[in-house]
Order: sequence, then structure tokens, then C-alpha cells
Amino acid sequence: MKMRNIAELHNKTAEVLREVNELGYIIITSYGKPVAYIKKFKEDEIEDFVIENHPLIRESILNSYEDYIKNGGIDVEEIINKLK
Repeated sequence: MKMRNIAELHNKTAEVLREVNELGYIIITSYGKPVAYIKKFKEDEIEDFVIENHPLIRESILNSYEDYIKNGGIDVEEIINKLK
């Protein structure tokens, strides 16, 4: 497990990012306490990341889930008929 402080991240960004690429992640500290981590990010993960983290998409998913809990789901046959 590798740790870097904020000053190192600021002054040696390219070096820190190379380490992330090699190690998979690095923990960032401030005054000796962990405040964040940087994780290796693959190109094919971007869609999942956006879906999981975009506030409007998250809100829509949460609203849909709440509606499902409150009103139940839709019958599969009903969906098939709507698609015809």
C-alpha cells in the first residue's frame, strides 16, 4: 500500500499517476491522515463510472426505485405488449 501526501501529489503529479498505473491505487494523506485515494481507471469503466456518479442519473435511479417499492413493478407481459 502506497501513500502520498497532498504536497507530493501537487508537485509530482505525473510520478504519482505512474505509481497508480503500476500499483492500482494510492492513498492521499493530509497531515498524516487519509483524505482520498486515486484508483487506476480503465477506459472501458467510464460508462459505469458516469452512471454510478452523475447526480441526475443517480437521482433518477433512486426515484425509480422508490416508485417501485411504493407501487410495485410492471408485469413482463405488459412490457412485451407495449413493445409490440
